Amino acid sequence: MLTKLRPFVRGFLEQASAMFEMYVYTLGDQDYAAAAAKLLDPDGAYFGGRIVSSDESTRPDRKSLDVIPGRPIPSPWYLYYFASACRNLGYGSTLSLAELRRDEREHDGSLAVVLEVLKRIHHGFFC
Repeated sequence: MLTKLRPFVRGFLEQASAMFEMYVYTLGDQDYAAAAAKLLDPDGAYFGGRIVSSDESTRPDRKSLDVIPGRPIPSPWYLYYFASACRNLGYGSTLSLAELRRDEREHDGSLAVVLEVLKRIHHGFFC
């Protein structure tokens, strides 16, 4: 299995974890979930033991918010990066980011946009 970390993910995790309690949430099994958490957070600084896998999921076919109350789940970046994921989800006429030879951009990519929204939400509730 090939795993590609989203560009700039470490900076995002560092900043987001300073504001929020974060979870690894995957429909993979517990072994995959633990491996993903270790890859993203080798020291346990961002997620600790907060890992949800298909073993804990209430829906076998998709992620469900009832497992993590009140926490939104963004669209996974890999759905747009890998050509096989685009095809499997019916985006056959859409070129993947890999096919376009593009990747996440640091200052105006998806993670940067999400981080700014999270900062505004945090400020609105806690400041």
